[in-house]
Amino acid sequence: MPANQPFDMEQASLPTGYIDGFWDMLRRAYELAKKDGLAPDGQFPKLVEEYPKSRQGIFDQSFDIIEYHVVEVEPAGMATDGANRVPTRPQERQTIEHPTKAGYLLTRYEWWEWITVEFLVLSKTNRGANSLAKWFHFFILRWGQALDFLRARGIQKFQFVGRGPDQETNKYGDNPLWLRPMRYKFRLAIQDAFETKVLDSLNIEVNGVPYPTLTNPRSS
Repeated sequence: MPANQPFDMEQASLPTGYIDGFWDMLRRAYELAKKDGLAPDGQFPKLVEEYPKSRQGIFDQSFDIIEYHVVEVEPAGMATDGANRVPTRPQERQTIEHPTKAGYLLTRYEWWEWITVEFLVLSKTNRGANSLAKWFHFFILRWGQALDFLRARGIQKFQFVGRGPDQETNKYGDNPLWLRPMRYKFRLAIQDAFETKVLDSLNIEVNGVPYPTLTNPRSS
């Protein structure tokens, strides 16, 4: 690649980073939805990574909750012809000479992963859990499939995996809560850009006999 070609991050011009970036975008979209006032019964549930506790160590049951976590992460195929060939290591996309640091290179690697996430919809009543699960399902599919900004951040093929059985649980405190597990899956294109130092020369000895010094032409 020509040394004067710009370092290209356009393929993921607004990179998600990793799963934490996905959660951050979801929380921001959720806050925007709250401003529209489209929640069931006008009451927005709290979107959290962990069910909150009060200061006394008792689970707070004053409002409905949607708890989220990662279920599974697995490598994804990167072939453009539709074949599901999974590479054994990240793929080098670009390497150029560092524009400001002599003797250094800038390298960009990329790999893809399938990520399955689960949302636990929790409510104090069975009716409330059903209403909330329906609303959240429509919200996240609309957000995950209809908005181009996800694809610009490397999130692709967002899809519904399934809804688990209705449950009543005492896991979160003395009073029972109604639970609706919802799973979704997406492919995430991950990019990692970093700098490396060019090796100036390499001295080799075989059985104590020195070989000629190898010099890297990039360093000259």
